[in-house]
Amino acid sequence: MIENNFFKKNPEEELINKFGLRNTPLEYTETDAINYSSQINESADLKENPDNLIRRTFEMLPKNLEDKQVIDIGCGEGRWDRLMAERGAMVTGIDSSKKMVEIAKERSKKFYDKIEFPGTDISNLADNDKKFDFAFSCYTFNNINNLNNIFQILNKILKNNGELIIATKLLDFSDTENKILKKYYLPIKSKKHTIYTYGNEFKDYEESSKNNNFKLMESYLQEVEDGFTNNELNEQNIKIFDAVLKYKKIANK
Repeated sequence: MIENNFFKKNPEEELINKFGLRNTPLEYTETDAINYSSQINESADLKENPDNLIRRTFEMLPKNLEDKQVIDIGCGEGRWDRLMAERGAMVTGIDSSKKMVEIAKERSKKFYDKIEFPGTDISNLADNDKKFDFAFSCYTFNNINNLNNIFQILNKILKNNGELIIATKLLDFSDTENKILKKYYLPIKSKKHTIYTYGNEFKDYEESSKNNNFKLMESYLQEVEDGFTNNELNEQNIKIFDAVLKYKKIANK
């Protein structure tokens, strides 16, 4: 085990290099967006997906979204948007990658009257009058280092009693002596690519959601065997979880 005083004697850059960390989220280039989308079969059944987190998310997604206004945060190439449109929703899909939005639009032409991709940031939507019945996000919250800010925005754009599903990787630092690692994005192994996940723990979601009038209604938390891409990081006793969290927004006081 590496002692805490190690960090006091070394600059941040050495810490990042030693454990393969990032201090900013990974951004998709156009090439990344194309390569990622090419790995996704548009017609594949999500309930049969090899990724446990995606299968569990599919199980918790409402079966009936008829006439519901839905926002998908980090929509990627749009597979969840198309599924929710098939279930009756009117969907707004947003993503930070312009190329990913282009691909989503192309793949979702069949649902031109059900799905829109405005190419905007979620913070801009907070300034609009439009309110949503349901918010969804899969593999996006792992990029967020300030949960309170995003829950504040969700509080503004969701209707009272609106629902929210977040599917993400969670970390648990309770057994590690090196708590400083929580302040970075850690590289998690995946079947096809590396996922960088900020050090948010379940307790961080508890605090930020309660502070912004969200009540946890249902949750799935499962420790996974996936390790980190960095061997020394694997020795730090940090647990990794698949998490699907379902919230309801309670009325603002």
